[in-house]
Amino acid sequence: MKNTRRFPIILSVRLFLGTGGFSNDDWVGLLYPPAAKKTEWIGIYAEKFNAVEVNSTFYAVPGQKTFTSMLERSGGELTFCVKLHRSFTHDRDASPEAARRFLFTVEPAREAGRLGPLLAQFPYSFKNGPDAREHLSRLAEWFQGRELAVEFRHSSWEKEPVRQYLADLGLALVSVDLPDLQGLPGPAAYAGLPYAYLRLHGRNARQWFDADSAAERHDYQYTPDELAGWVSALRQSSPERAYVFFQNTTRGQALTNAAQFRALWQESGGGAP
Repeated sequence: MKNTRRFPIILSVRLFLGTGGFSNDDWVGLLYPPAAKKTEWIGIYAEKFNAVEVNSTFYAVPGQKTFTSMLERSGGELTFCVKLHRSFTHDRDASPEAARRFLFTVEPAREAGRLGPLLAQFPYSFKNGPDAREHLSRLAEWFQGRELAVEFRHSSWEKEPVRQYLADLGLALVSVDLPDLQGLPGPAAYAGLPYAYLRLHGRNARQWFDADSAAERHDYQYTPDELAGWVSALRQSSPERAYVFFQNTTRGQALTNAAQFRALWQESGGGAP
């Protein structure tokens, strides 16, 4: 993404800004007071951000009561974007019934008007081909009537026919900020639907493929100029809504970068998230 600090005048885009998850122990003392209980964290988080990407559902789908509790503890305005369970994206052995159960879990957020797009994050091994496209068609059918954003980690999906195919299915293509490495998608702002969805993973090229943990892989802090390129790209693509989530949560780097992004967004003429 080209770095720039020149912001054109663009029609209003509503920004939903947050991080990938909120339950990070290393944020104690940075965002969460040491005396705060973990059950209080989401309420404190909601004082700083208007959206959160729930990533824990990738590993285990909670009961509906758990989701209702999160809604209540967050204070009433936080928007939830929820990652699909790995059975839909990595194992790819999910069923229509699993999709119905997933939708049942997040239904309280939808009823409250606080459910953002669902997220399907596919692995590097998920490459563009007939079987993969057939799987996407199944997901579009199972989650019909819900906004579903799709993230690819392989560059084989960087083709204009793919974007049209997804749009025809009603799926949004996630914009990603990743290290500049062979095989990974490059940075581009997509807004073929009324909303855009951006995930910033950091540019830690040295450890991207060889990291021992997600914390190591996402250990990166963006510069303001790197973020400014995304602000301009999103504003120029002119979606009605832009969902922006920082995944570089290691050592609180996402907190710093999100604050910088917010300031740049407002400098560009965008409203406060």
